Amino acid sequence: MVRQPWFSAVAVSVLLIGGAAASTPDDLPLPADQVMYLPDSAGDDIGLPLGATSAYAIGRSLQQQGQTEAALVFLNRAYRLAPESTRIARTYAQSLVEAGFVQDAARIYGDLVSAAPDSLEQRRQYALLLAQSGRPRMALDQVQELKRRGESDPMLIKLEADLLGQLDRVDEAIAVYREAARQDPGRTEEFTLAAGALLQRHERFDEMAELISDALEVEPTSLPLRLALIRYLVHKDDLPRARKEATTGDEARRREGESQRPDCSLELSELVARRGDFGTAVEVLESAREEGFENLELETELARYLLGLGNVESALSLLPAAAERWPDAPDIRYLWGRALEVQHDPEGALVQLRKAVELEPTMAVYRVSLLRLLIIEYRDDLAAEDPDDRQLALRVEAQGHAAKAAVTVHPQDAEGHMILGYTYRTLGDLDRACRHFHMAGEVNETRVGATLELGFCLQEAGRLGEAKKTLHNLQAEFPDDPEVANSYGYLLAELGEDLDHAERLVRQALASDPENGAYLDSLGWVLYQREEFDEAFDWLVRAANARPDDPVILEHLGMVLRKQGQSEEALGVFRRALAGGGDRQRLETIIAELEDGR
Repeated sequence: MVRQPWFSAVAVSVLLIGGAAASTPDDLPLPADQVMYLPDSAGDDIGLPLGATSAYAIGRSLQQQGQTEAALVFLNRAYRLAPESTRIARTYAQSLVEAGFVQDAARIYGDLVSAAPDSLEQRRQYALLLAQSGRPRMALDQVQELKRRGESDPMLIKLEADLLGQLDRVDEAIAVYREAARQDPGRTEEFTLAAGALLQRHERFDEMAELISDALEVEPTSLPLRLALIRYLVHKDDLPRARKEATTGDEARRREGESQRPDCSLELSELVARRGDFGTAVEVLESAREEGFENLELETELARYLLGLGNVESALSLLPAAAERWPDAPDIRYLWGRALEVQHDPEGALVQLRKAVELEPTMAVYRVSLLRLLIIEYRDDLAAEDPDDRQLALRVEAQGHAAKAAVTVHPQDAEGHMILGYTYRTLGDLDRACRHFHMAGEVNETRVGATLELGFCLQEAGRLGEAKKTLHNLQAEFPDDPEVANSYGYLLAELGEDLDHAERLVRQALASDPENGAYLDSLGWVLYQREEFDEAFDWLVRAANARPDDPVILEHLGMVLRKQGQSEEALGVFRRALAGGGDRQRLETIIAELEDGR
């Protein structure tokens, strides 16, 4: 974790509070309803001019109650009446900081320093406020003046180094960071990381690595330092040394009782996996296992990387044992389910994915993966018109998971929304399906595919005007995409509208892929709708040769044969379409008509 700068707004506020509170009368703050009745006179409590006492008391009370804006009104009045009062000035500056007016607070402390140049505490506060308000040169002047006056604690030295870094005086800053580490060895990690970040910002990577290596000699168990060095070595493609540092760091931390988790090896494996080097990631984690580390995250990531390599057998060799060792770990069950799915064991995969969802019901990826398995492996069961008990149970299960996933899938998770769209479409809930396809289409990476599915789904739902508008807009957005052109052309053919434009669109798609069965079918169907049956027949035969088992193409070919008066040939083709999974109700009606007409 990166430490916050010690001169942050919060730190400034706290330091200022401390300074103001030191001289606050014991009877303050008063409740607001009592403060409002204080006499508007100097009194004998703090010896201020007329009106300043009341304004200060009210403002300080409001400040203590967290009513910063209201406090500023009264403290501003008190400060204007008694600008020479250190107490009022400091309290007013504190409220200005709390309200975000740091530059104004710095101006007040500048006046305090001018009035009392020997007050090192006020000069320190002034330096902090100047740094916070983005005036590093002025802040550095104050810090160096403090050093000349004998102030040289490590925090002040680090502030000097930070300011030098902001002014791009890098070598001076590094020297000061080293001085700070020498004065306070217990904070070597903090100072080294700050110096390393400065060197990295100026692309002086080799010096950064040397600095970190030196610091690790002092603090060998420092995880942030070790990880910083490992990241640098991966950046330099020095994987052998990165692996050595990971092993050394993990062993040092385990030996000193810092951690039994191989943090360095896990970090290194993630870094190389991000680069697509799953092989090295696996080697790193397997080495950690051989060193005796037994850790849930290690086992989980090792299995994940093995699956990334396609080494399913190796992943399955460790996942059951890991699940037994950590029975409440949902990620292990999830990976086990995905591995079984790849092994074509849908029943086993279903068991493990269900367990993952049970263990972590709020994790959307588990439910989405379960839904994906259901619609791929059990689609016919989910879509059954007259379901048996098993099919009905699957349908109810899918509906439940979809309803819960719909409220947990992130709006930008395009894959999740696509799977929800397919699920609801399979279940016959076309309105919800359209909603999720639309959400997936809002993500750039899936813009085309998801919006095409939206168009098809709208068409299936009978929302033809919306379908046409959707595909029209998509084609205008992606005029050179052949899939978009074909889909829009086919929809126009289905609607029997603007068939000349439909033909141009489909021929545009065919120009990019002349043997594409779907595109051939679209052109044949456009020609069928124009009642050019002979030419339509030629294109649909080519489409059927390219995709002989496609029920839609077979149905279209059957329709052309029927129009040409070849009823027997059409009957055979329609039967093939029915056997291939075509629309049962429509095809059975056509087949019955042809059989009756014999």
